[in-house]
Amino acid sequence: MDTYPREYTEHLRPLILVAGLIPPSTDRPSSPNATPSSSPPRDRRPSMPVSPQNSSAYLTPPRPDQLRRRGSVWSPIPPIDQELAKQLLGYLTVRSGSNVWEASAMDISAGTKYVEGLFRVLPVERAFRLPAKKARPAPSPNSSFRSSSPSGRPRTRSPSPVKAGIGPLHSSAPPPQTPINPVNLHSPLSPLTPSSPLFPDGLITPRWVAKYARRLPSAFVGFYEIYTGDDEQTKALKDQELIKELTDLKRAFAERGIKFVAVLTSKKTTGEALDLDTRLSNLRRAAQLDARTGLLFLGPSSAVELRGFVANLQEVLYPTAVEFYNETLKHARKKSRNRGSTPADSLRWSFRTDFKIGVMAEFLQNIELADRNYRSAYMTLLEMCNNTSILLPRSQRWIEARLLSDSLNLKVCKMCLYLDLPADAMKTFNQHITHTARLSSTHWSPSTGTDTPEWYSWLARQRRAFGDLLVLAEGSGFDFRSLEVWKSTVPGPGAHAGGWRRGEVVRHAGYEYWEAVECMKVRKIKMREASVRGKRTASEEGGEVKQGEEGKDGGEVGVDVDKVIGEITREALEQFRHHGDKRMVLYLSQELAQTNFEAGNYDVALTYAKKLVAEYRGEEWTTLLEGALRTCLACAQELGDHEDVMRFSWELLSKDFEGDESFNAFFAETRDLAAAEDGKPLVLDSSGSTAPIHMSFVFNPPVTSVTMPIVFQVTLEYNVHPSTPPLSLKSCKLLFDGIYRPVHLEHKANEGGSKPSSLVLLKLGDDGDILTASADLSFQPGEKKTFQMVKLAKHEGVVNVRSGLLHLDSPGARPIEITCDLSSPDKRHKFLWLEETNNRQRSRELHLDNPRSCTVLQKPAKLQVQTDFKSPAYCGEAFPLVLSVTNEEDEPIHVSFQVSTTSYEGDPPEIAAKPDVDSIAAPDSVFDIGGVQPNEIGSGTCYILCPRMRTDATAEVTVTYCLASDPDTGIRKKLEISIPVMEPFHAAYDFSPWVNSKWPEPFSTSDPLTSFLEIAQSWALTATLSSLGSITMEIESLELVLEDTLGPASVKVRHGSGCRSDGNDNLVWDSSIAHKAEFVLDCTKAEDQVYEESFVDTVIAIHWRRHQEVANVEAHWNTAYLMVPRLHIPSFEPRVLAETILYPSFPRKRTIIWHLENPTNLILNLSLFMHPSEHFTCSGVKHTQVRLLPFSGQAIQHNVIALTQGWLKLPSFKVIEVQSERELRMVPANTEIRLDREGGMSIQVVDDEPAEKV
Repeated sequence: MDTYPREYTEHLRPLILVAGLIPPSTDRPSSPNATPSSSPPRDRRPSMPVSPQNSSAYLTPPRPDQLRRRGSVWSPIPPIDQELAKQLLGYLTVRSGSNVWEASAMDISAGTKYVEGLFRVLPVERAFRLPAKKARPAPSPNSSFRSSSPSGRPRTRSPSPVKAGIGPLHSSAPPPQTPINPVNLHSPLSPLTPSSPLFPDGLITPRWVAKYARRLPSAFVGFYEIYTGDDEQTKALKDQELIKELTDLKRAFAERGIKFVAVLTSKKTTGEALDLDTRLSNLRRAAQLDARTGLLFLGPSSAVELRGFVANLQEVLYPTAVEFYNETLKHARKKSRNRGSTPADSLRWSFRTDFKIGVMAEFLQNIELADRNYRSAYMTLLEMCNNTSILLPRSQRWIEARLLSDSLNLKVCKMCLYLDLPADAMKTFNQHITHTARLSSTHWSPSTGTDTPEWYSWLARQRRAFGDLLVLAEGSGFDFRSLEVWKSTVPGPGAHAGGWRRGEVVRHAGYEYWEAVECMKVRKIKMREASVRGKRTASEEGGEVKQGEEGKDGGEVGVDVDKVIGEITREALEQFRHHGDKRMVLYLSQELAQTNFEAGNYDVALTYAKKLVAEYRGEEWTTLLEGALRTCLACAQELGDHEDVMRFSWELLSKDFEGDESFNAFFAETRDLAAAEDGKPLVLDSSGSTAPIHMSFVFNPPVTSVTMPIVFQVTLEYNVHPSTPPLSLKSCKLLFDGIYRPVHLEHKANEGGSKPSSLVLLKLGDDGDILTASADLSFQPGEKKTFQMVKLAKHEGVVNVRSGLLHLDSPGARPIEITCDLSSPDKRHKFLWLEETNNRQRSRELHLDNPRSCTVLQKPAKLQVQTDFKSPAYCGEAFPLVLSVTNEEDEPIHVSFQVSTTSYEGDPPEIAAKPDVDSIAAPDSVFDIGGVQPNEIGSGTCYILCPRMRTDATAEVTVTYCLASDPDTGIRKKLEISIPVMEPFHAAYDFSPWVNSKWPEPFSTSDPLTSFLEIAQSWALTATLSSLGSITMEIESLELVLEDTLGPASVKVRHGSGCRSDGNDNLVWDSSIAHKAEFVLDCTKAEDQVYEESFVDTVIAIHWRRHQEVANVEAHWNTAYLMVPRLHIPSFEPRVLAETILYPSFPRKRTIIWHLENPTNLILNLSLFMHPSEHFTCSGVKHTQVRLLPFSGQAIQHNVIALTQGWLKLPSFKVIEVQSERELRMVPANTEIRLDREGGMSIQVVDDEPAEKV
């Protein structure tokens, strides 16, 4: 769209001018293209275009002699602080471009609020002149109306003297004009003003659009810095100066209906300058500007606050902008009533009115109204172009009208895309071409019509401009992929599919650029034909064509058609590449290469042709590849690049292409090739399927083992035309990845000759870092040779062939190398294995996944590996892993092993040489077993240190041994062991009171005060332990470890039964039996803390190991820790503990001891009652009174005899405190007594003999 005036094609937005943000023009750096001048420029038109990205592009200020004219503003107040001004200007002009898609769609009628990017904001200087509202009257000596001088006085003009003898009829001056009344004056751009460029037909020019787009704003914002110094007199003077400035500007802009807003900035806040609020109120009152929409205040602010201020400012200005353009639109509609007296005048007025309404609607972002009026203006303009009484064909005015119609068409298309009507946009564009074609058939040229170079040049501009419009739309989020109902497969005009013609669907810009290229090509042909006809006519008439009259290659004078075609083609190429249309990218690349070649740009043509060669070579499309190669060869020859000539002529030697004399160029360059300055050889690529010499490689078999042979075949085929000279190689080098060394074949002529497709068996020699052999490497056209080589594998691994390197026997000074990439698969050639049996050769196809790779396995291991590990392993255990190996080889071996561990979750087990953490081995540590004779067994030991958490682990044991005859070759065997790691013990806990055996002795000879300060109470922790798994455990000891105590209690632990064995031997626990261990906790509190609770955290530490360890292996003790739930020790209160004594000689007899404990500082009076029972006979006190002193205890004993067997309820024994009448709770003191649900206590009675039946 750059070919059309920007005022016609850019998107219009409400204009806001801001003053006070830029320095005067004398203080600004001038443009690099500006020429120094002491006087202002004479051109009064606005400097267009103004871009917010170019800080030096501002509107032209008025000259000093124009400052006092009507509509001019001027102020001596300097601009505000430039640092703040720069930030404000950046926020004001953000996204203030001319792109229709940069502003969101806004419904004016709905009163949509401010959206960032809606306005176009342009900075101006303090001195600014608005466009004139009325045109200046023409000067006339007889006019009774005199214009005012700049000083305001009436301007008089003395009549010019008239020479004698010269009358008015003989005067060369025009007759005096009729005086014009200033009331009847119109705008300088009105068609009623004779000096206007719109006179007399009203045809719009870019100057009229620029008037509203850049010079006549909807609002004017002035930025001023208020004085905040300490001098009161200066404050008053500055404020008066501001009041006069704001009053004058408000009055001046109000006359034109323009909103004026003042923004006062300050370097101090209202809190720092206490009189600032009062001064602002006085300024607003004096200038008659309200605080919200007239005079705004901006104090010191952050970046976020500045952005919010700008957003608020533009929200304030938005209703004013809507009102300004609505008033202008109403004025245009009002003037549309004057349609003129003739049809021609009516057409002029209709066009002007519709265009103005469309422009104002676009300012208001009312896209539908703008689209409707632009369409109406476009149709009216077509009628004007067809009316020769309005516009004379082929005149300058007619050309301007046609340019305006093109711009209106693009404007309407853009509106359709913005309204999401792509089909209407395409239809409008096609109709414009149809209308212009009909117009050109009658008015374009008297003889030729649309079949002219001018027509195709215009059509190319239209296609390119429409493509630019689509690029603009797509860059703003418009998606054309959903609109493409077809994709071209064969380039060419007129293609259609599915009932849709190609011109009826909106496609991306690449297609429009491509259409423009096609039009430029036709234009070039037409210009060439016209040039030929001109030469023929000149020759027939006997004249001569002057040098320079015709353009380059038949084009216009001064126009490089090939350059234009190349530019548009590159634009189309970028669009097709962006949309992923690979075929069109290749097609346009070929067009660019051909265009640049014809234009003589051989370097550019070579660049595009090389890209085509790479693509077509990869696709193996030989037909198109040949054309690209020949283009590259021609470009290289024109550029004199001998290396490229050899590369392209070398590939053209292949018989896959048509035969020609390309080999002459290759072999001639081979003889004449000079040595390179850096001494490097010339490298030719022969990796493609169309290479003149083809190399194939295959392993057979693809899998072998150490000490077994690696067999492979290399086939070289000279794939050229029969007329091509023979080829001789100096050497052939094969490069491998992996454990195989390079293979070097030297050329050695065969005196007897060789037949085509012959098999040559070669023996490889060991020459240090490479393997060598010799063979006949001379080839006739079409000859194929296969070389088979064998080498024993000494190391395991993978062998991959990488590439082949052929050294050409060249007579030139520079060596030539031919590279063959053997790592990638060749789709066109099968993997064949050549065999020879009974002097007959036969090729067999190998159906393998990758015959170019050979896997060398280790020699099969003859070794038996066993371990003594018994699952499971336990948390925190360090157990020995004993590895036993049996040698089944025929000779002695030396054995070592490595162990690696992994876990499904958590930390894996560690490997150590000894059963302690300090002996943890490195991950790659090797444990040596030593030498093992044939059929003998060797063993080695390492320790597995299990983690503290449960997990599922795996140990991988890698046993490596080497034969005594070959100590350098290691043979491995792996063994995987599953190691589930689990907790070694399970525990159940019972926490109950225990009889206190230690009370303070108030009458002891020791310090009684100390004894009374510590009050003790005992509790029993009974742990029922069982070992998990099927392994027998050996227990050294069990310990209850105090972790922490919360509360005033002081706790000491006594270990009871089950914690240690009675003798010197350790405890042995079977996994099928539960074991009990008792721990007594003596809790001591001070006298004043007996009523406070306490909590105890404990851990049971079990020192254990596996029972019956392996002989000759050091046993290792492990420690398992069992977390005990937090123990609650309540406050010390009186309690009754029941304890029973069993008599083995008389099982039915029991002695019940009731322990009364008083751990308080009170004297307790207790009443004891023993109630009879039907299950027992009881002897002892039935009712008594007991007085318990503070911090003391007493025991009451009853003997009972059971009358039957089983769990029997004991006689009810109640202890009641006399004072509070509270019954004390009974608590069992050992495990023989248990509480039932009713709170009673029961014991189990079992006789050795059956009980008598009562």
